[in-house]
Amino acid sequence: KATKEVPKEPTPAKPAPKTEKVTPKETKPKAEKITPKVEKAIPKITGGDKGIMEMIKAHEGVRTKPYKDSLGLWTVGIGHLIGDGKSLPKEWDREFSMKEVDELFEKDYAHHKEMAMKTPGWDKANETGQAAMIDLAFNMGGGWYKKFPNASAALQRGDFNAFASEMQNSAWFQQVGNRGPQI
Repeated sequence: KATKEVPKEPTPAKPAPKTEKVTPKETKPKAEKITPKVEKAIPKITGGDKGIMEMIKAHEGVRTKPYKDSLGLWTVGIGHLIGDGKSLPKEWDREFSMKEVDELFEKDYAHHKEMAMKTPGWDKANETGQAAMIDLAFNMGGGWYKKFPNASAALQRGDFNAFASEMQNSAWFQQVGNRGPQI
């Protein structure tokens, strides 16, 4: 027995959704925008090395007794890594005088400034930009910029707004608290 197929009624067409004519806005690439919160936090560094050292001191804090930093490395003074940081030698397991802390910091600062001067774009930056590069070297080591290729490229071009935006959109920025907006 053959069955007769009954044709289905056509489904009524749905009306086309109403669309508004959208005029494209001129937009800047994301890397060129610094949020207002960050822009307000940008300090003007004055006083040369002393001013930069004060900023780093505020970011690092000062401790006269050895402690383990956020990475679990032994540190003392103003962010001074003790040896390789993995162990605390007996001679370092003590309270340090502020004179000792300051002497360690002066040596560390000179070392990190020298490393920062090798950062792409160093010669294009003003004193505040160079202060940021020294702070970054102090915080992450001299080759920090190699971990941030887009930020590094912006520095090389002398595009400090793009650099700031790239850093602001990094995991580093989230990890360092108030230090991030200032840098």
